[in-house]
Amino acid sequence: MKSFIAMTLMLAVMCGCSEPQEVAKVKAKERWELSRAQVIYGVGLEHLKVGQLDQAYGKAQESLALAPDFQPARVLLAKVYIEQGNYSDAATELKTVCDKAPQAAEPVYLLGVAQEKMQQYDLALASYRKAYALDNSRLEAVKAAAEVLILTDRTEEARTLVASCIGRAGTDPALYETAGRIAMIQKDYAQAAKSYMDAHDLDSQNLRYREAMAEAQYLSGQYADAADTLKQLLAIKDYVGTAVTYSRMGDCYMAVGDYVEARNAYYKATELAPNNAGVWVNLAQAALALKDNDRAIASARTALAVEAGNLDATLILAYGLLKNNKADQAIEILQKSATFHADSAQLQLVLGRALQAAGQKDKAQAAFNKALALEPENKLAKELAKTTDGVDR
Repeated sequence: MKSFIAMTLMLAVMCGCSEPQEVAKVKAKERWELSRAQVIYGVGLEHLKVGQLDQAYGKAQESLALAPDFQPARVLLAKVYIEQGNYSDAATELKTVCDKAPQAAEPVYLLGVAQEKMQQYDLALASYRKAYALDNSRLEAVKAAAEVLILTDRTEEARTLVASCIGRAGTDPALYETAGRIAMIQKDYAQAAKSYMDAHDLDSQNLRYREAMAEAQYLSGQYADAADTLKQLLAIKDYVGTAVTYSRMGDCYMAVGDYVEARNAYYKATELAPNNAGVWVNLAQAALALKDNDRAIASARTALAVEAGNLDATLILAYGLLKNNKADQAIEILQKSATFHADSAQLQLVLGRALQAAGQKDKAQAAFNKALALEPENKLAKELAKTTDGVDR
């Protein structure tokens, strides 16, 4: 009996000793698997950085197979899903991570990205706000929230949000660029110009900021500043100006009365976009301002060759002909055009001027009267409808 009790005690001691050893082995295996999962995860991240999505996906799955609770690998998997356009699966993975690590800002932000892509805008906005609340250095969450607000026509909310956070922008120009775009949408062009200037000051290598600043300056009436901004932009060696760039530069010079520089800018635009009627119309207008009627006529004819029936080109052509004492030609062109632009008061005014120059006073009066009927508040039409020869009728 004593030997049986001794044997039982010995077995109990032996079992008690082996249990911690087994637990230690399990924990050691888990540590090894986690360590291996972390290495594989790191490889997966590198694949993602260079756009190798299939390889990144494989490594994320391999890492999770070793350590199912290793949340960074699940975030990696979600990032791959987002890049692949599989937003629903990305959201599923990210919700799991958010449940497991509720204080982590990145998965909440990425969840917002997936939700936005699925057009779940209210959910996305809530996620972006939460991500910023968890980590107020995460300004991309603010920018993303502002984009959602803009997209859903809540620009004033977007403006308030950005204004409340821009003090944290530091050397990050992107938030200032967002502020500029919001101001442009709200037609607060002066503020837009300032915001774009702030963005440009922080990142002078981003030429898009300078382009946007020039446009805002022009729209806010800062014509000389806009022209100077564009001039500096075009002087940059690697910058390739487009017809739009040169056209806007011409607009700036026209606004400040520098018609020679305007003509030169518009001429460059015609070289870059010869099949655009608008740039030829601009060149014709600058030529008229310089009293170069022949160039104005030629440019207007080119515009009409590109776009038959272009009203602006027709008016400039007729006006140029009228200035060159060719009223009959102007009348013929305008009368033909009136068929297609019956609602144009301006056409009737120029036609009236041409008829007046040709001595056809009654027809001129009829044209002026028609212009007034089309636009009762048109001051010029009111004046011209009173007289055809300088004497009130």
